[in-house]
Amino acid sequence: MRQFRKAFNRFRFKVLTSEFRERYLYTLLGSFLAVLTWTFITGFLLVPDETDHLRESFEQNKVLQDVLASSGGVLSSPGIDLGYKDADCKACKPGETLGQGLVRPPITANVDMPIGGSPSIIGSAPSIVGGAPSIVSSSHAAPIKSKNSGTKSITDSCTQKTYTCDPTNDKDVAYVYFLNNARGTTVKPWHAQEDLVNLTYFDYTYASVSRLASLTSFPIYILATKSVSEEDLMEYKKISSQVRVRVVTTKYDKLDIKTDKPYHFHTFGKFEVFNPENTDGKKFLAFMDSDTYALHNVDELFCLPKEFAASKRDKVPVALKSAFNSGTFVYTPNAKMYQGLLDDIVANAGTVWQNGEQSILNRRFGQTMNCLPVGYNCVGFGAHGATAKSDKCSIKGPSDEEVWKKRQVMHVKLSDKRFAAALPTIAESWRSYLPKYTPPSPMSEALNVAQPHSVSSRRLLNV
Repeated sequence: MRQFRKAFNRFRFKVLTSEFRERYLYTLLGSFLAVLTWTFITGFLLVPDETDHLRESFEQNKVLQDVLASSGGVLSSPGIDLGYKDADCKACKPGETLGQGLVRPPITANVDMPIGGSPSIIGSAPSIVGGAPSIVSSSHAAPIKSKNSGTKSITDSCTQKTYTCDPTNDKDVAYVYFLNNARGTTVKPWHAQEDLVNLTYFDYTYASVSRLASLTSFPIYILATKSVSEEDLMEYKKISSQVRVRVVTTKYDKLDIKTDKPYHFHTFGKFEVFNPENTDGKKFLAFMDSDTYALHNVDELFCLPKEFAASKRDKVPVALKSAFNSGTFVYTPNAKMYQGLLDDIVANAGTVWQNGEQSILNRRFGQTMNCLPVGYNCVGFGAHGATAKSDKCSIKGPSDEEVWKKRQVMHVKLSDKRFAAALPTIAESWRSYLPKYTPPSPMSEALNVAQPHSVSSRRLLNV
């Protein structure tokens, strides 16, 4: 025993020498701490318990819980299987940003508010598969009304004259969108909802067209410039057989246009919708901006006289009706009108167009147009905080139930957290029509690598 103690003391003395500590002990200790830190990160931060994910998702849907409670529904609670499998990305919480912005939509219910009734809510979970990011099919709540539902009517809010028709079998009408800067982000990062920071004009157009296609049977044209990628155009075609994509060559970018808002410059490309060659000779079209969202079937727009009509705000006198917003308008395209709009730019080369193409449309059509009711281009939300009140849309608030019942087309960027707070159920319904992106494989996610030609690669690359 005495010899053992002597040997142990000699070993302890050697261990405690500075040379040994520097060479071996500190190295071993550092390695141990590194392993411990990595275990903590992978075990507790990157791979949290799945019930925590579901509980967090559940907490994020308090608004939907209230809506469901009012209609007798039940929202899935923590512990209930919502479709996750062992192969799913356990490192991804519902609604969080993947990589550098790839949106995985949260597990929510889809909301559609029928006229004068309670919302019908159909739950859905995002489809999760391995591999490179891609768009997968979306599931939506059933349309509020049947498509093209017989006789419809609309009243000119300036003349108070009512027009009635059955547009169901009209082969000469269609809806139309114009898309230029598909990859441009739509909302300033500090205003955007956290999981929708990188939302683009591609996404907004996709949601608007998808929603409209669920409500009408008429053709929907998307006039896109050559800057829009083939992959993006293919995704639009997949929405519905109604969608007809046309690549157009713009002329506005060859003209001398002055504007004090450079970000409005691209709006002059909207004049391409007036060229009848771009829409297969259709006689009467309804233009919709990318950030519009139809609440109901609006085919009654095609009952109006085939000239030009836009929404007039209720508080604007008829004599000043030219002060309209061009987010939604109906018109008859013809080559003379198209060339006239381009000539207006040239003839007024010294004019600074403060509101983009809207200024020219007001000047050309303002005094002769028919007036759509304010509900067909509903704007002006967020000015009264987190309520649905809007002076421009004549909504008294405070909830968005009045908007569902009395208005037809929203024109608002619903990824903006201010507007989403003012219009919570409309924002949730809009979310359900956004393109659903699947996350990348675990390996590419760990390396933060995107497929360079994938539709959603712009999200991971944050461009």
